Amino acid sequence: MHDQHDLITFLAAKVCDSQDSVDDLGLTRLVDLVSLLEKPLLTHNGMLDLMFLYSNFFEPLPERVGDFCARLNALFPHIYDTRHMLNTRVMLKHEFLGKEAKGAAMSLKDAYEGSMAKSPNDEIHLHPLFDEYTLHQATASSWQQDKAHEAGFDALMTGVLWYKS
Repeated sequence: MHDQHDLITFLAAKVCDSQDSVDDLGLTRLVDLVSLLEKPLLTHNGMLDLMFLYSNFFEPLPERVGDFCARLNALFPHIYDTRHMLNTRVMLKHEFLGKEAKGAAMSLKDAYEGSMAKSPNDEIHLHPLFDEYTLHQATASSWQQDKAHEAGFDALMTGVLWYKS
């Protein structure tokens, strides 16, 4: 069995090798690897996503919610939902969304914009050759509306929120 460093190096090489047009790794193996290495899963309001992941890569959903939660936690012991974190940590919600934020639903975009405005962090950097998205605070003139709800950009916003919380 390989150690974690070898597996991560292998995975990174597969993901970053632009010469390899065939994905020998496969999404199922990637999900299994994340589970095996007990890497954290980050979501924003992601319960349905987790149910989809479980039912498509492991087994049909159990009849009872408690059974599902126990089995999911056994596979992925480190699950973080940034929306849940904002809903349950009032000070964090106020920091990112302002004191006027009530119990109402919040968008990922609003929470991300608030986190960038209230807590700029120069420690987060994207690879210099990656120019698809930026980390800069969104403004009315610069917000890329077409990027909201794009999987990659939503993942970036979720990761930044988790890091800053």
